[in-house]
Amino acid sequence: MLFGAGLIMTMKLLDKNTMKKDSLRLLAVSIIGTGFWAAASVTLAAVEPWDSPYYLAWFLASLVIGATFSWFFPTRSWRWGPIMVFGQAPVMLVQTGLEPLFVVALGWLALEAIPAILISAAAGKAKTLWLGRSVEAHD
Repeated sequence: MLFGAGLIMTMKLLDKNTMKKDSLRLLAVSIIGTGFWAAASVTLAAVEPWDSPYYLAWFLASLVIGATFSWFFPTRSWRWGPIMVFGQAPVMLVQTGLEPLFVVALGWLALEAIPAILISAAAGKAKTLWLGRSVEAHD
């Protein structure tokens, strides 16, 4: 029985329409995240946004944006927040190039992604509970 349920779920994931929508959502959120952090870098006048004293406000805003995407797209909602956080990576890569400390920056972003994952997952779960039904077929 468990194998059958897993097979049905896998077939849903492989449905072309679902994959196409999902890919477009991932692309859109990635572009929005990168644009968000590019705007932060320009506004904060910092190559790396976390070098600014106002970074916390932008980081919290990125968590809210990730949670908002999770509310509207609750299937695998945990991923929207980290995508927003990792939007900083391409901005830094363009502005500083591939320097040795870029690996450290990726490690820092991975740590920042932890609260983003938790908040995004909670937002998606809240939407599911609010609807009172599975969102897999409706997402």
